[in-house]
Amino acid sequence: MAENYIIEVVVDNNIWETIPDVEDMCRNIVRSTLASCGIKKAETIVLLSNDKKLKELNYNFRGKNKPTNVLSFPGSNLGGDIAIAYETLKKEAGKQGKKFEHHLAHLLVHGTLHLFGYDHEDDKDAKEMEKKEIMILKKLKIGNPYEEKKGE
Repeated sequence: MAENYIIEVVVDNNIWETIPDVEDMCRNIVRSTLASCGIKKAETIVLLSNDKKLKELNYNFRGKNKPTNVLSFPGSNLGGDIAIAYETLKKEAGKQGKKFEHHLAHLLVHGTLHLFGYDHEDDKDAKEMEKKEIMILKKLKIGNPYEEKKGE
C-alpha cells in the first residue's frame, strides 16, 4: 500500500515568514516521520503560531498558563494536530546553540510521534521516544538534539 498523507500547514503569524519555505519544510519533516514509523495513512495539521496562541492552547487543554514550544492533539488513529510557538522555539534554539530549523525539525518529529502514541511519561518510554527521534533526525541529516551543542 502506498503512503497516503494529508499534511496541512497553517501559518497564523507573519513572524514565520523569516524562514524560507517553512511550509514545505514542515510537510517534509512530518512525512519523513510518518514513513520512518511505518505509518501508511495519516492526516495532520501543523499550526505555526506564536507564544500568545500556544499559551492560550496550553491553558485551555492542559491547564498551564504559560507558552510552550509544541503541543500535540491526537485525533483519530489517522493523526491529529501539532502547534508550534515561534518565540519559544527561537529562544530555546539560541540557548541550546542549535539552528532554528534543526530545533523546528526536532519539535515536529516529537509532536508527530505524540500523535501516534509515543510519550515520555516514564524513563523507559522517554528513552524509546528519544531513540526514535534521533533516528528520524539522522535521516534528515540533523544531529542528536539531546547532545550538548556548542553551535552548528
